[in-house]
Amino acid sequence: MCAIAGFCAADPRQPPSEDVTAGVARMLETMAHRGPDGSGILGLPGITLAQRRLAIIDLSPAGAQPMPLRCGDGSAPARAWVALNGEIYNYQELRRDLERSGHQFGSDSDTEVILHLYEQEGDRCLELLNGMFAFALWDAREGRLLLARDRMGEKPLYYQVRDDGLVFASELKALHRFARARGDAVRMDPASIASYLALRYVPGPATALEGFRKLPPATSLIWSGGAISQRTWWSLPHPADPAAPSFAAPDARRQLIEALREAVRIRLRSDVPLGLFLSGGIDSAAIASLMTELSPRGISTFSVGFAERDYDELRRAARVASALGTRHHEIEIRPTAAQTAEILPELAWTMDQPFADSSAVAMWHLAREVRRHVTVALSGDGADELFFGYDRYRAHVMARSVMTLPRAARRAAQSIISLWPAASTRRNAAGRARRFLAAAGMPDEARNDAWIRCLPAQLMPEDGPADPLAAIHAAARQCASPDPLRAIQRADLLVWLPDDVLHKVDAATMAHALEARAPFLDHHVVELAMRLPRELNMRRGRGKSLLREAFAGRLPPATLRGRKAGFGLPIDHWLRGPLAGYARETLGSRRFVERGFVEVRTVRTLLDEHIAGRASYEDAIWALIMLEHWCARHVDAVRVDSAQVDAACVPGAEHALRGVMG
Repeated sequence: MCAIAGFCAADPRQPPSEDVTAGVARMLETMAHRGPDGSGILGLPGITLAQRRLAIIDLSPAGAQPMPLRCGDGSAPARAWVALNGEIYNYQELRRDLERSGHQFGSDSDTEVILHLYEQEGDRCLELLNGMFAFALWDAREGRLLLARDRMGEKPLYYQVRDDGLVFASELKALHRFARARGDAVRMDPASIASYLALRYVPGPATALEGFRKLPPATSLIWSGGAISQRTWWSLPHPADPAAPSFAAPDARRQLIEALREAVRIRLRSDVPLGLFLSGGIDSAAIASLMTELSPRGISTFSVGFAERDYDELRRAARVASALGTRHHEIEIRPTAAQTAEILPELAWTMDQPFADSSAVAMWHLAREVRRHVTVALSGDGADELFFGYDRYRAHVMARSVMTLPRAARRAAQSIISLWPAASTRRNAAGRARRFLAAAGMPDEARNDAWIRCLPAQLMPEDGPADPLAAIHAAARQCASPDPLRAIQRADLLVWLPDDVLHKVDAATMAHALEARAPFLDHHVVELAMRLPRELNMRRGRGKSLLREAFAGRLPPATLRGRKAGFGLPIDHWLRGPLAGYARETLGSRRFVERGFVEVRTVRTLLDEHIAGRASYEDAIWALIMLEHWCARHVDAVRVDSAQVDAACVPGAEHALRGVMG
């Protein structure tokens, strides 16, 4: 787990210039939090390649990067070099096969396996890797750069094509800093900002900055002789054909347990302490069960909770920890208005792009505390998308049933719900019922849009793109299944998962030099899940049925029955209480008004209605607050000296800079 950066010249014979080397060094400084254990910069004709290291496997100097592929006694120039961010989980199995073919290794690192596998298989090496990764491999013989990203998009990689070459990095703000140091003007991308306002995150491959791109998951990029090409090297499988022979439930449960056990087993490979993010739900509890089975010395688990009962999972997590006998740690967040306001500028810097999933705050706090104990933490991420765990999936099924009821019955239900508090949130029954009935009668795509939208369509900027949810719609329409719920699942796996969930986890954990691993995202588990009939996962109106059945007898019954609570922040309460004044001040500032993202009267209406309890607009208000903080940190850039930049980039540093991009 590390940070990578580099610049590849249009002319492969061109040696690195001083300003390019300095620019790459600045990118590493910006990402110092991702790799506190060392750094290296390689300068060769055609390439400047750099890496910050968080040592996880092979802690010795032999694991340092950029890493060369040498031949013979090592006296000849290296044939290739690689810089890796991430982990190759099946490196031991690959290494054994390569050694049988005559390859000789100089380290115990998983990184070195990539070099030898590339030498033997070429670009096909990607298809043999099981891991989470983004890497840059320079083929010195061919003068050719290979950039690649893992299948599900766990590790990020950004790039920019320039007149003089290609620049890339693990974080967008590193590229931003490189561009500004070269005197480039950097502007926001209006279409991406509109998508953010609709979704609370920026869907790739676009970014919030014009001219900068995010390499899609399961994609490789080749830069050779100033020309660029991309290839999708793995595709999310299409769901099983409904007419195909169905899985028997016992068989499916057995295969799921076996695939998950293997995914957990190879993710326990580490030369540093590791643990687990444990919520009160089935996802992380299932991983905890398998980790306990595979770790005779026991495991460490970590949970976060809030004072507000609707958002607290500590009791549920403690039940699982007690049943499995883990070394359990609890972290409770009781932020004051001042504490919350204080962290938001830092969070905007950490998240790299505009990002308003409120669970990022909880993830940031959790990662900070977990890092005091371990360097690696497993998680249950991915299970909701793979096994229909979100309430939204169940709601789509219910909506079709509700619309078959007589109109009088539907009107009666709406009349009753209209008597409930207007400020009800998505966390309580009244809020869920309101959101459900507001969109239940719409066509499938429109209904899904209504349920995932952040800023209501009528409040979106008039000069924005015609369809700010275009990435969601395009992914859903790729689905070959006639089942509309499968199309929604596909969009979640291709867009929501990599650009919201995994982006949040990577940014928040790496801000504290903590590595997160997700066994559910092992491609063998993903491919199995996509082959399973939906009926095995949605029974009696509940998702993740197969997962619950597979772990029956391994986990407490209450954990198997429990409703998904999520990992959100109680911002609805905070914005009516301790953060109400903060919201008015932030969104009423002259700078925010001048940006013109949303009409001023619209913002005042949102605030007035929410704070007074006449409506619930916490998602939209939070999104606007986080957008303003992102602009302050990443757009309102000031030129500062290198000492100030270093201070601003080091986690925990005390500074008051507003946008440190020199």
